[in-house]
Amino acid sequence: MGMLDLYNEEQARDALEDAKNTKKELMEQVDELDAMIFILKYFLNTGDALDPGALGIKDPEEEDNLDE
Repeated sequence: MGMLDLYNEEQARDALEDAKNTKKELMEQVDELDAMIFILKYFLNTGDALDPGALGIKDPEEEDNLDE
């Protein structure tokens, strides 16, 4: 029995949508990591710090405060 034998059509559509959403979130995290790598390399090469917010990186402390 294959994996797809365990799904009906509606479940397969839902699973596909979930997979697409997960991929989108993952790609957003990869983009953020790429920006952070750039900032760190820039700092190590020049000694100048860049503002992470200018490259779309959110301050984790600000995100924590939003939940309260």
